[in-house]
Amino acid sequence: MKIAIIDCYIDEPASLGVPPFISPVVRYIIGAVFLSERVCGEEDVNYLTIDDLRKGFNPGKFSPFKADVVLLVSNLQVPGKYHGGLPASLKELEQMAARCEGKVFSWSKQVRGAIQISGEPDLFLYKYLKEGELSAHSIIQLSKKEKELRELFALKGAEHIELILKSDSYSKTYSICEIDTFKGCSRKRGCSFCPEWRRPLFSREDEDVLKEVKALSKKGITKFRLGGSCFFSYLSKELGKKDIPTPDAEALISFLKELSSLKPEVLHIDNANPVVLSTYPNQCEEVAKAVVRYCTPGNIASFGMESADPVVIKRNNINTQPEDVLKAVRILNKVGKKRGKNGMPSFLPGINLLYSLPGESEESFKLNYYFLKRVFKEGLLLRRINIRQVDWSFLSNQRQKGDEYLIRESKRLRKRNRTAFVKYKNKIREEIDRPMLRKVVPFGTVLRDVFIEKIKGNTSFGRQLATYPVLVGVPYLLKIGHLYNIKITSHGFRSVTGIEHPFYLNKAKFSWITSLPGVGKKRAARIFRHLPLKSKEEFKKAVGDEKLAEMLVGEEWVNLRVF
Repeated sequence: MKIAIIDCYIDEPASLGVPPFISPVVRYIIGAVFLSERVCGEEDVNYLTIDDLRKGFNPGKFSPFKADVVLLVSNLQVPGKYHGGLPASLKELEQMAARCEGKVFSWSKQVRGAIQISGEPDLFLYKYLKEGELSAHSIIQLSKKEKELRELFALKGAEHIELILKSDSYSKTYSICEIDTFKGCSRKRGCSFCPEWRRPLFSREDEDVLKEVKALSKKGITKFRLGGSCFFSYLSKELGKKDIPTPDAEALISFLKELSSLKPEVLHIDNANPVVLSTYPNQCEEVAKAVVRYCTPGNIASFGMESADPVVIKRNNINTQPEDVLKAVRILNKVGKKRGKNGMPSFLPGINLLYSLPGESEESFKLNYYFLKRVFKEGLLLRRINIRQVDWSFLSNQRQKGDEYLIRESKRLRKRNRTAFVKYKNKIREEIDRPMLRKVVPFGTVLRDVFIEKIKGNTSFGRQLATYPVLVGVPYLLKIGHLYNIKITSHGFRSVTGIEHPFYLNKAKFSWITSLPGVGKKRAARIFRHLPLKSKEEFKKAVGDEKLAEMLVGEEWVNLRVF
């Protein structure tokens, strides 16, 4: 049997699968295919991404559209802006389904020409391949046997990770494997807009996570991010039993220590529930210290604050108050502000704000702004502020009583508050984001191992491999796919600009020299005419400003090595 898996990308609250992040979902699916014993080997399985198809690149030995079974994987529950890959549109999904000659399944979007899977795609595909026909609309609950099966899928998927790395979208150099810790929510009824509490709680044993990471490490994967609804709640004995589970600090610290012993190049976490940190500050501070010690710098805990408005908080059953978030921000700043070897602070919080929620008014925008202003005035650092409007599309298969009202109300608010949303988003970007970024990544900071992803005009864009990395622009052409150390010269709202470090002046082109701080076109032309410059004295004469020249050499903006 020939099986094709077309990865159209995943972005869930507890898991990410847009390049450079490799989703655990597609790895489980690959594992399920091989464990079903319906394929002879890797030549019978074709994994490719939507970007591969757009480029006309086929990493497999057969056309995906001629496969016996095709699975379209697309699940954007929290869509945002992406730099590494562009998720498929519904039109693209329907076009692919129309071209397929075999059986076509779609997870989780409803696609014309495909059978929709609304449950767990790995478990569904495994049972379908083993047993034949099975209702694709069955929501498969995770029994003990199915949880054990999924762990087998995880290990088998790790064994066949090369299938994914053959794609033009991924490589060992530039990929992060997203690792499930747990999915679902500890609350019986969670926030109105979140899909996590609507799905079965799936929490993994730490030994199983370690086995998967070890299996991936043996295949040369060295970069990992631990996904989940709240890292501080993982391994708690109260997970699924209490709304705010008590962290098991000892277990989490031991878990991180074991992962660290595998010497990953990147080890980061994803989400954290701020009310867990504010309720159990001592335990969470110890865990945060372990994150700093055992994980790699540039780490972020994303706090789902959503709103500082008590009316919105109550109407949408949000269990976090602004004071909880502030306490959690203070804890991470106390522990994680110190700058690591890659140039980024070790461990900082991020804040997610969500608009167009029922109960929203003009006051909601003001309260969110004033809260962020308070954080900034207190001297606390936030690595990122994520501002977006609620998207209810995930409810297509999970609707419950009252959801129709929520959808109608949020659409009405989105239209009514459009002007206020744009006004306050710009205000936050200008008055908080930019000055905050100047503190997080100050002028002259060297960001190490920035991977150049694309070139637009005469600007090269790249990012460090990290959870929510800063976008870095270099105002001249570098090689795509290469790593560079970049020294920061200026700041945007959510991105920075810099130049190579070391900056070898005697190899530089004229346009590169204009990127040096304090050097305009006229001075750059004078410097360029005098190249090569063999000494500090020669450089001073070419610059024509002794103080500027001393700064450029003394602060290592230029290197006068002669080639």
